[in-house]
Amino acid sequence: MDIKKYFGTYKKSNTAYIKKLIDSFEKAIQPYRTYDTCFFKGSTEFRYLDYLQNCKLNKNAMKPDDVFSYVAPFFQNIPNCSNPGTMINVIPPVNLLSLTGSLYTNMFNPNFAEDHYSGRLLTAELEVAKYLSDLMGWDWKKSYGLFTFGGGYASLPFLYEMIDKYSWFSYSELTQMIAISGLTPGPIGLNMATFSGYRILGLKGALLASFSLIVPM
Repeated sequence: MDIKKYFGTYKKSNTAYIKKLIDSFEKAIQPYRTYDTCFFKGSTEFRYLDYLQNCKLNKNAMKPDDVFSYVAPFFQNIPNCSNPGTMINVIPPVNLLSLTGSLYTNMFNPNFAEDHYSGRLLTAELEVAKYLSDLMGWDWKKSYGLFTFGGGYASLPFLYEMIDKYSWFSYSELTQMIAISGLTPGPIGLNMATFSGYRILGLKGALLASFSLIVPM
């Protein structure tokens, strides 16, 4: 297997190769592509059970073009969001600039603004949260907890502020909270609230902190 065909190289940009792959994928999807209707072509009759029974895991890696040919039929009957007849109030048309930014970002950070490993990409999420607060007429410095994308890790800046401003816990304790909450099943934000409450007031604190997080204000 040629590793570079699947993972590229770290010594130079892989953008040109990705463009080539997109063109190949587009070619494979063309039999189902439509431009004048609200949905792609394809049969509406499909038996998932029959299909899955015939699926077998490959022992050898498939060639890129073979992968695209294999996946292309999955695009049958999907909504054509670029068509004006599509229900744009339910399925909005794709913003090509946002799509480009998302695709390019995924080359380096698939999780995007997930946690401190995202570098300054987290700024994009915080900026959007500020705009949403401005539209609602709220103080963006107090409402960022309502607009977070990417899970509990997106609240890390807020938690760091709690340390600096109120000294409710130390950086070392925050690291322990993140580790334990990440290992515990369930949303990490809720787990951290439960853990924090339990640490301060025991079972009563755990219940109070958990309900305070999930109950609407």
